[in-house]
Amino acid sequence: MEIIRRAPDFVVINTKSHDVHLIEVKFRRHMTTDGVLKDAERMFEAWKPSYLFIATPEAFYFGKVADIVKDKGRISPLKHPNIPKALQQKYIDLLNEFLTSEGD
Repeated sequence: MEIIRRAPDFVVINTKSHDVHLIEVKFRRHMTTDGVLKDAERMFEAWKPSYLFIATPEAFYFGKVADIVKDKGRISPLKHPNIPKALQQKYIDLLNEFLTSEGD
């Protein structure tokens, strides 16, 4: 049961190369390196290789779990050629709208 509970949120398969990417998604109102490291270590124990995506009210972050553990919880902002900053900002704004309406 523990393995299922710790299973990543998404399995992304590249249709050309057939590479499989296991991705855990987290939301954090306030992100800390200690919290990121804790999440990454849990993933690293059970799923190799895997990736961590974190959504915050300010930005999106993404990294390979092994690198996050090695870097003691540091994770880089999301950088992807098909997901430009303007598109990311659109979804960050949507996330913040949801958070604002959550209290209503």
